[in-house]
Parts: sequence; C-alpha cells; structure tokens
Amino acid sequence: MNDPVNQLGNWNSNSTFAAVHTQSTRTSNNPFNNYGAGGGLDDRFDFIFVSSNLLNSSNDVSYMSNSYQTYGNNGNCFNANLSDSSCSGPYAQATRNLLWNMSDHLPLVMDIQLNQDFLNATSFHTQELVTFPYGNVVNSSLSLKINEGYVNKIKFVELYNALGQLLVRQSITTKFVTVDVSSFGSGIYYLKPQIGRAEKFIIIH
Repeated sequence: MNDPVNQLGNWNSNSTFAAVHTQSTRTSNNPFNNYGAGGGLDDRFDFIFVSSNLLNSSNDVSYMSNSYQTYGNNGNCFNANLSDSSCSGPYAQATRNLLWNMSDHLPLVMDIQLNQDFLNATSFHTQELVTFPYGNVVNSSLSLKINEGYVNKIKFVELYNALGQLLVRQSITTKFVTVDVSSFGSGIYYLKPQIGRAEKFIIIH
C-alpha cells in the first residue's frame, strides 16, 4: 500500500509534518470531561492508503493528484488547538471550531477519478441471471435460482470474500442450487456467476 502524499518519516512531535497531522485537535481534554486526547496537533494517526494501481493515472480508476487532504488542517497549527485563531488558512474558523468540538482526530478526504467510459455498459440483461429465492442473508446454506434461459449457459458460480479471494466454485446443473457456507465466518461475501455481474450476500451465524 502507498501513502498518496508520500509523507514518510517520524511524524510524532515533528513540525516538518504539520500539514498531515491528524491528532490531537485539542491541547487539553478538560473541556470534554477528560474524554479523548489532548496535546495539540502533533501526530499522524489516521491514513488513507492506496494500491499502486490507483497511483497510475493512466488506469481507468486512479487517485487524483493533490486531492488528499487532512480536512481542517491549514498546516500551521502545530501543538495548538485546531480552533486557535492563529491557525488561519483555507479551512475557515467556523469549520475548525466544529472539528475541534467534534473529535480529537481529523477526517481525511481524497478524490478518485474515473475514465468517463469506464462505467458505460454495451449490453444489458432484462432479467437477473441468478437470484436468491430465500433472500441474501443466510446462515449455513445459500440458495440460488438460475434464470430459466441461462441454465445451460452458466456452468458454475464462484463465491468470494470481501478481499476478493475465491472461496468456492460450485458447478451448475439445474436451476435450483444450494451452496454450503456453514464453514464461512459471518460477514459480507460475493457471488459471481460464470457470466453476468457479482451479487452481494451476507452470512450471519
């Protein structure tokens, strides 16, 4: 994984990295019944990491250069309250006051750009190829129904976890299929037919 702003180093109490510090927005937690951390804005505890593919602007989906922002940090608030009037800049006083009051950490934002043709579809299915006749929230078995017109065209379906790892490839011979998922942990999974789009289902034990 890569740091989009490439700010590597020892961030703690280091003014060189003041523009990417995310914590703490407050010099003291006394006004907040001692909840959260104080000490002023002097450390980088929050990150958005991206893959190398996202840093390649020629790809269909990529990180937009210079869009990564530590929201509310004007880069001149080292060891101070984010709401301090001396921390002026693009982020207005009212915004910084709200962020100071909201949390001892700052949010991070960045933009992703898409090739304008990336989401254009050249063909459409008028019916779902595979459906969940008993719903997509399951416990130990996943029931599937193959659309009548595709029983002989879809030879298998695949199940993936949220990391994109292939867990099961199930052969299809009839329009009703049951897949044993009793050994999978609770969470979100994806069903991908041989043709057609992936569908999400959830396992709850």
